[in-house]
Amino acid sequence: MALATVSIAACGANAESASIVEPRASTDTYSPAVRPTPTPTPTPTPTPSPADAFTFPPGSREDQLYKATLGFYSAVTEAYRVMDADLIKSVTVPGTVAGGGYVSDIQELEEEKRTVIPVPTFRISDFTVAPDASGEKAEVRFALEGVGGREVDATGRTVVSYPTGSADAVIIFHRRGGKWLVFSQQIDE
Repeated sequence: MALATVSIAACGANAESASIVEPRASTDTYSPAVRPTPTPTPTPTPTPSPADAFTFPPGSREDQLYKATLGFYSAVTEAYRVMDADLIKSVTVPGTVAGGGYVSDIQELEEEKRTVIPVPTFRISDFTVAPDASGEKAEVRFALEGVGGREVDATGRTVVSYPTGSADAVIIFHRRGGKWLVFSQQIDE
């Protein structure tokens, strides 16, 4: 099974994380939220190793959509790391609710002076582009895995823990100005 790992290393002691599912869990029990853990990758761009990467012809529709999928999860991760929801908005179609749960979560974390640690890692496997993908819209399907983490308050006390989890995922992309943007995302556990 081919896997790609998207990770962003922490820069400093207060690393934040991304939830994979919208909205964020509010109890210590398992929820649809998955809080991934760090890897030693020192760059904020998704860089799957050649052994883990899917192989599509360079520049092909599949290659573009695969890179757009990695870019979406990279943007979510970075948005949590620096607590800047605009990074998520930059990879979603304006006027849609795509990524809205992540945006709300970041705002709530800021208001409550909490962080989610460690920095997330997402694993994408079984990536396929729906056969009816054409023109300016496309649907991609994949398995998504996130490694657990925890939400901590300003004193460092754990408020919520998130276990490792995996789910089937679907993203609908719309092409705008030569760039594939997320129109919607669905995570099924």
